[in-house]
Amino acid sequence: MNPKARFNAAYLIFAFFLVLLFHEGWVQYTQVAHIPYSDFQKLLNENKIAEVIINDHQIVGTLKEPEANQKKQFATNRVEQDIALLLDSHGVKYSRVLENNLVKEVLSWVLPVFVFFGLWLLLAKRMG
Repeated sequence: MNPKARFNAAYLIFAFFLVLLFHEGWVQYTQVAHIPYSDFQKLLNENKIAEVIINDHQIVGTLKEPEANQKKQFATNRVEQDIALLLDSHGVKYSRVLENNLVKEVLSWVLPVFVFFGLWLLLAKRMG
């Protein structure tokens, strides 16, 4: 068997995690419009927001009826601490969630190990 034609499973695993990482970012980028906090306040004052989810750093929401050039979901960085009072005064449904960063945590520990192992294999093959 030709050593150059041999299939290495480590490359497949690395490619899988790389595709998974890019897919997560692409879905987030294409489906959610990132808007300034001032635009969020304007939409809130105009009663155009149906629901929001608040996490530690961001506010992600859904518009009641988006205009033709708007995406239905939006995200903005969290600025104000008493946002719940503002949302209550406009009758907007809201909730707070804790982010599940399991995929990011696993990738941050496993991916570097695979990268270093792959580099080690590459260098070992060239030296041997």
